[in-house]
Amino acid sequence: FIEVGGKVMLSRICQELINLKREIIYLNSFLMCSDRLALCGSIFMIIGVLLPWFSVDSVTLIGLMSAGSGHLLFSVLTIMQVKKVAIHHIEAVKHRNLPLLPLVLRRIALNYFLIGIGSIIVSFIFLVYVNWHNAVIQATINIHLGFYLSLCSAMLIFASGVERFRSG
Repeated sequence: FIEVGGKVMLSRICQELINLKREIIYLNSFLMCSDRLALCGSIFMIIGVLLPWFSVDSVTLIGLMSAGSGHLLFSVLTIMQVKKVAIHHIEAVKHRNLPLLPLVLRRIALNYFLIGIGSIIVSFIFLVYVNWHNAVIQATINIHLGFYLSLCSAMLIFASGVERFRSG
């Protein structure tokens, strides 16, 4: 136990964790299935960016050292959009602006859709570049799990945008 100013620091940390859990449960009640899918997709994309993407002969590179920085940007944008959904739900209930909420949520669905498409396009450009690079240097290039995880996460974010549009 670490005492700071006569107070036990461990109890403060536990109280903050309890408050964080309560806030996450509260905000989660405003999210639809499509928003949860987008959030999971962005978390998996961040994990995929930190894993190895490809190796050339004996050199292995993680996603951030190649095209993964674009995927990291797309995942952060997705997390910001999920946060906007919760904030707009809270503000709509607080200020009684419920008729405007579907318009805002449709714009967020379009953002999910565009983020997913953009990430998929970055993945395919990366594959074309790797294929071209392989033809130039005549080396063995192996694609690893991190790339596939990021690509599947991009498809999940795209699907969450389609689902958000479909559900209204």
